[in-house]
Amino acid sequence: NMDLDKWMVSWTITLQSIDVQNDAWCLKSTLLYYNFARMHLNTDWLLNRKACLIGGVNKESSWPEVWKSIEPVESPGLKNASHEISTSAAASLLKLATKDKDISSLFQFLPNHVYLMLFYASMIILEPPISFDLADTALVNKLQKNFNLVKSFRQCLASGASSDPGFTRKIIEGTD
Repeated sequence: NMDLDKWMVSWTITLQSIDVQNDAWCLKSTLLYYNFARMHLNTDWLLNRKACLIGGVNKESSWPEVWKSIEPVESPGLKNASHEISTSAAASLLKLATKDKDISSLFQFLPNHVYLMLFYASMIILEPPISFDLADTALVNKLQKNFNLVKSFRQCLASGASSDPGFTRKIIEGTD
């Protein structure tokens, strides 16, 4: 995480030395990839699961299957910190893509791998809590906020044309 943060600072300084200030995509795409990297680096526990994320070869398996086999963790403190970083980065990624006017105006023209990054972020923030108490309003609000972010992503996908409608349809169905 520290190496990634150092890279982000140096890359931001480099971008400022070239004249990209008039091109919002250069700066905002850097933020997209930075948040994806932070999310990805801190979700090794997710990547170790065996599930088909977008209904590929094995139609019986889908991304919710990822959450079924929770394994014991050696260091709960490390996993909790890592989980918080990945969740925060996933939320930032989805907010940037769906709420930032520069990126949301280009949403239908984003490359497919960005849609996949956003789908991955959706999986991270929709992870069900281990225990759930309806009286915990902070948790309920967080879950609602996360759900609304994924809903915004889904609506952006559904409302725009795509270069690969079959692919985007699979992602939309995956967010059901």
